Amino acid sequence: MSADVSLLQKCLNKVKSTVFEKGKLIYRAHIPALRRQKERIEASWSARPDGDTIRVGFVLQVPQNWVVLGPLYEAALANERVEPMVLLVPELEIAHYISIKNVKWEEIYAFGEAKAPEHCVRTYDPKTGEWLDPATLSLDYAFIIRPYETYLPKQYRASGLSNYAKVCHITYACTMTDDDWPVEYNSHFMRCVSLIFADRPASVSYLNKQFHETISTGIQKVYSLGFPGFDGVESHRGNESAVWPRPRACSDLRIIWAPRWTIDPRMGGGHFFDYKDQMIELAERDQKVDLLFRPHPMALGHYVSQGWITQEEEDAYLARYERCANASVDLTREYYDTFFSSDVLITDFSSMVYGYLFTGKPLIYCGGTLDYLMNEEGLLDCMYIASSFDDILRYLEQFRRGEDPKLPQRMEIANRLNSGDGVAPQFMQVLLDDFDEGKKAEHASR
Repeated sequence: MSADVSLLQKCLNKVKSTVFEKGKLIYRAHIPALRRQKERIEASWSARPDGDTIRVGFVLQVPQNWVVLGPLYEAALANERVEPMVLLVPELEIAHYISIKNVKWEEIYAFGEAKAPEHCVRTYDPKTGEWLDPATLSLDYAFIIRPYETYLPKQYRASGLSNYAKVCHITYACTMTDDDWPVEYNSHFMRCVSLIFADRPASVSYLNKQFHETISTGIQKVYSLGFPGFDGVESHRGNESAVWPRPRACSDLRIIWAPRWTIDPRMGGGHFFDYKDQMIELAERDQKVDLLFRPHPMALGHYVSQGWITQEEEDAYLARYERCANASVDLTREYYDTFFSSDVLITDFSSMVYGYLFTGKPLIYCGGTLDYLMNEEGLLDCMYIASSFDDILRYLEQFRRGEDPKLPQRMEIANRLNSGDGVAPQFMQVLLDDFDEGKKAEHASR
């Protein structure tokens, strides 16, 4: 990376940090506008009959977010009073937080239309370069689960959609530390959100404190129902995954290695460069192991863009997996079948550990700089902590012998997080109750 680009990146990082840290001022300044939007939307409901159907939009930008949006969509589809609409909003490619013209529409259109063929709406026309006006969709509610709005066109950001519908938010992944909250619930984004669905009970106190002015007055509402990304996870138990390099019978240990997208200690750190060669060498010398390298979706591009590895070096590394019969690279978007068909997960600081807990399989955690901030009781203690590759090898041999003394601790946390029959239907009931209450409040004000 050149010195000029590095300087620009540092300056823009500072701007981004300032937006997040000083966003409280933006939030407070926006309170009157959010109140007016709430009143205007509820006034538009007043002429509709009691028990009317509501139209709910789900903003889908990247396939991996379907883990959360999918259960919500299915719950909407099963409710006779809810009309779901999956808004396929292609991701804007950005460089150093500056949007550029490339709109990545092909993958998300193909993915979304395969998942919800009768309820998808393409919001971008690649032929004309024009975006569909959200005012034409007649939405009552719109879910946005990624708070990083630089990837969204202005019309489909919370600030844009809140002009036409009540914006709802549930995080795309479970928060792990107190440091996650200012980013996942950043004030710049949240100032336009009407209904906030906390990912876990630990998040509720932060939300109530951070957005006290609007929550205490009913302009915003916060709910703690559970995380819909865990709905139906048990249905994957016993499933096989096509991403493994060989059939199950060919190995006695299936390993998923999922390193973090960054090595920046301020972001939790990561161990890709510490263990990348030793990992593939393990598979090359041990034919009874199947190794699945599953990098974070941002990882490979980020490693190169930061100058930590060249594109040529990265390509050469990935080619080693292609040449190894018992190793492969997993770039697929859905992962629960892969989780349940594995034997162990080796990972860095990642919310992925929550989903893996449900498998009952052991986790080797390589440690991070933010471990002390983990706010899920017992999470760090239920994993096997590795501070070296020798630790990893020792744990793998232990698991081969069937020794997993931390299983009860992991299952205790999994049971605590488990949504049972699923929480997504409760989300839809909240929307219906809010709609009915909004109609009554509008009638009472007349």
